Amino acid sequence: MLIEVPTSEVIDRAGILQIKLERLDLGDDDFRKMTVELEDLLGLIDYTVVGRHSNMYQRLKQVNEFLWDAVAEQREMGESEDWQAFGEASVKVVRLNDSRFELKRAIDEITKSPMREFKE
Repeated sequence: MLIEVPTSEVIDRAGILQIKLERLDLGDDDFRKMTVELEDLLGLIDYTVVGRHSNMYQRLKQVNEFLWDAVAEQREMGESEDWQAFGEASVKVVRLNDSRFELKRAIDEITKSPMREFKE
């Protein structure tokens, strides 16, 4: 099955897969499957003006890393019922998601992606 998505979604997915491969304790089968998917996506990305070594790709991956940490912090604060810290972590998550959206929108503009992500 083929699904058309904005270019930024492919680039975002590749960065997230890299983060998961770096941070999660995966079994051999899951690690192999994710590695194959990542290599396929990186092959596609390298045909765009936003290749895997570009500043835009690295910035989006970095925002996703910060977002990963912020969501973990938010989850931890919720579990400990520290509601002030939970609220502060939630604001951080919202701001990082906004940054992520702006980067993805810029990538779609640079690559002239016919599909775009929309957000209020």
